[in-house]
Amino acid sequence: MDAINAIVQKLIMDGEHGPYAVATNESLNGSVTFSLEPTVWKEKDHPEPGSVVYLTKIMKKRAGWRAKEGRYWTPSDEQIEQSEMSKIAEGVISFAKSLHTCAISTGTEKIIERMAEPLDLNTILSISKTVINAPTHCGCYNSGGSIERAWRKLIFGKVKTEEDLEKMTSSKEVSFPWEGIFHKAIEIKSKIFIVKAILKISNFEKFDLSVPMQLMNGDERRDILNSIVLSLEKEADSALQKHRDYYEKVKNDPVMSYNNPYIGIYLEVGDSCLESRLKIIKLMLDSGIEFQNSKERLIKIANHIGFLERRPNSNYASARYSTDKIKQSFAEVSLKVLPLEITSKGLEFVNAGNQRIAYLNGNLVGEMGGAQYIQVKGDALAWMTSFEFDRDANSVQYKSCVFAWKKGWKEPKEIYERHAWTREGILSVSFEFDGQTVKITSTINGKDNENREINLSA
Repeated sequence: MDAINAIVQKLIMDGEHGPYAVATNESLNGSVTFSLEPTVWKEKDHPEPGSVVYLTKIMKKRAGWRAKEGRYWTPSDEQIEQSEMSKIAEGVISFAKSLHTCAISTGTEKIIERMAEPLDLNTILSISKTVINAPTHCGCYNSGGSIERAWRKLIFGKVKTEEDLEKMTSSKEVSFPWEGIFHKAIEIKSKIFIVKAILKISNFEKFDLSVPMQLMNGDERRDILNSIVLSLEKEADSALQKHRDYYEKVKNDPVMSYNNPYIGIYLEVGDSCLESRLKIIKLMLDSGIEFQNSKERLIKIANHIGFLERRPNSNYASARYSTDKIKQSFAEVSLKVLPLEITSKGLEFVNAGNQRIAYLNGNLVGEMGGAQYIQVKGDALAWMTSFEFDRDANSVQYKSCVFAWKKGWKEPKEIYERHAWTREGILSVSFEFDGQTVKITSTINGKDNENREINLSA
């Protein structure tokens, strides 16, 4: 590396070998230092923090980068650099235009990255759309490469400060995933963009929030996390209102009503933001952070869970699984927040909003709304739920499920299910429970017997 322009960050006047300055450049990992002695610094006065300097004869030392000559950056330097940048940018665009999408490989990505590496962030952002759209689309099988992916990687690598991140996210030339922005915000310690990313990422339950929270003090953590919970709640309310508006529109239009006979008011899992809200609340409770207006927030969550259970196909296995996980998480959070008025003897229920949370001998079982034929034996219990699973123009499909729980289990387990259309006959499911084994018998119209024995220790 022959020469760079850099921004002075600080001056060290009492260095072991004399005064020196510390500067940074976006293309370098780490900082570059240069002596302020006349043999190195060629100006009469010392630079100030924020000054742009021109450094040459740069070498890598064990302690970092060091420049052997330095002076102020001048207008002529700017013109020369812009001219060089323009030539490099033109070369990158020309190369991209020579490509066919089917021939772009991971190797091509690396070539693009190497060619554009000398460019600064502003230049890269300005030509992004041109470069990404330059390759010819031939309609053939792609070789596994992507100019857009390579370009995003290049841009993320150029972002070193919060100001750079602002430039990147404000660019209309190329879009960036908020997951990537979140990780970059943690890397550069940008509290503003950490919060922005959390609010934008709907499936935030997959991310570890403990690391970014370490960058903030106690009051900031409290205010930020509570504001995020409230913002996600408002986002869910907004999605619910859209469903209400559409429901009213359909209901008042005979044609639309005829074509949408099963339309209802509901929430999808992503729209509800429930997983993210519960994860953040759990983080607050586990970290001793004040959960503000906790009862009000939990009642709203319980209400949204109710609308989640009304979504189309909500009784399908995958949909019920996601709903049950959310309900179990809600039960665990409620246990930490709401005052328990139980005797810790036998089976007891606590109502949290429209959710019915069960405790057996003081131990949390979980949400048991709709439970039927509950059988309790010591520190274990079994129960059944029955519900409409599907329907067509001529028939309704019902499903019955048997659940069990015993002390030591984190959550209830579904141990049996069976379903039948009404055109097939009436589905009947019964069971006996001795505290260890569940004996299940089911029939359709009194025949097609199924007999199961399920040992809870198996």
